[in-house]
Parts: sequence; structure tokens; C-alpha cells
Amino acid sequence: MRESATRTSSEPSENRWRDASGRPSKTYGIERPALLPNADPKGAPPSSRHALHDHLGLDHDADLVLYQGALTPHRELETLASTWPQVAARCPHAHLVFLGDGPLLHSLRQAAGDERVHFPGAVPPSELADLTASASVGVALLADVCLNHRYALPNKLFAYLNAGVPIVASDLPEMRRVLTDPSPAGLLVHPGDADDLARSLVSLLNDAQLRARLAASAPAILETTDADGALHRFADTLAALAYRS
Repeated sequence: MRESATRTSSEPSENRWRDASGRPSKTYGIERPALLPNADPKGAPPSSRHALHDHLGLDHDADLVLYQGALTPHRELETLASTWPQVAARCPHAHLVFLGDGPLLHSLRQAAGDERVHFPGAVPPSELADLTASASVGVALLADVCLNHRYALPNKLFAYLNAGVPIVASDLPEMRRVLTDPSPAGLLVHPGDADDLARSLVSLLNDAQLRARLAASAPAILETTDADGALHRFADTLAALAYRS
């Protein structure tokens, strides 16, 4: 069955569907896909900046490093967990939170140790925005093992931006583009480099002014991404397909 419409989430992925002249690629034999970033439309401001603290029973002055998402391979979670003890030693008020479930849960518990590390499990989507807004730092890491990761724009990246949370992300082309245009909203680390990750986490956790500067860049980045506009365009595409059928 031939596709009637295709959707992709990043510009490089979109460009791969076309040849050098801009025509539909003969390799894939489809028209240019619709571009729909993995970004939720801007929601209401968080009702609390301490929902995750309360969920974990922590004092409100604790600095939370948050990973939200599935605990699955190739997301640099093992690097994050093994790096944590040296980060915790230099940041006495910091806690690491893995907000999600998955097959790496047991190995991550072993690697991270017991030094202020939390595994609260998955939560309903309706609670995610307030819990995310409680973080001091959001983590979005991917191993550079395939084109899907190289060109990825994970949902969590935009969840952190929507919540005004500064980000530590893998230095891969699409995450670099989003997080640095028009001004930086996070720190980029080389995939697989535990020392680079530790330095970036410590820098953010020990510098509230740096966190504030990075967080202040989020609204302009979200404006450029235009998730609301992209969603409306995709809805129009679906409506046109329904009409044609």
C-alpha cells in the first residue's frame, strides 16, 4: 500500500526524503513529508515548582536533576548513573531522579548507588508538566549509534523547555540546533563522555545564575519551533487525506 502522507519530526530527516534537486527521493518514492516536531503545544504555567519534591518527600531547597522517559538502552542512562556519585560528592543538595520505567531499572539502581538517587516510576501524563517544572536540570541524552538518534528531537527536550528548565543534552546535530538558536538553553556534552557530563552537571548545579540565563532562552526557542502551528498544519494534512478518501 502506497503512503498518502508521511510525517517526520526534524528537518534533516525531512531533507533525506528529497534528492539534491528537491524532488521526492527515488529511494523512498514518496512526497516530501510533513514536519511535526515532538513538541507539545504550550500549556498552562505549572501550578507548582515543588511537585516532584513533594512526590519524593524532599525539602524544597533540593536541586533535582531529572531524566524523564523510558529506561531503555542507547539513551546514555548508564553513563548518567555511573557519573552520579562524583556529581553528588560536589553538589551536596543535588538529587538524581529517573522518572520512568524500563528494562534498565535494576542495572541503573546498581550503577548509581544510594547517594540521593530516586526511581519513582512512571507517572500519568497529566502530572508530568508540574513534576518536570520542579527540576533544576533536565537531562536529554542519546548515544550516537544511528541516524534516528543523530537527528532525534525527543519529547523530553521540549517538555524541559516548556517548563523553563535548563538542559544538559547530547551534542548531536538537531539537539544542538534547537538548544542554541537563537540563544543557548542548555549545555551540550559529547555522547558517551562521562567526564564531560559530570562537568556540565556540576557547573549547572553550582551556578544558579547560569541556570537562570539558560532557562530564560526557552521562550524564544519555543517560538521558533512553533509547535502550535505545526500541529495545525498536520491536522490540515489529515483532514485533506480524509476528504480524498
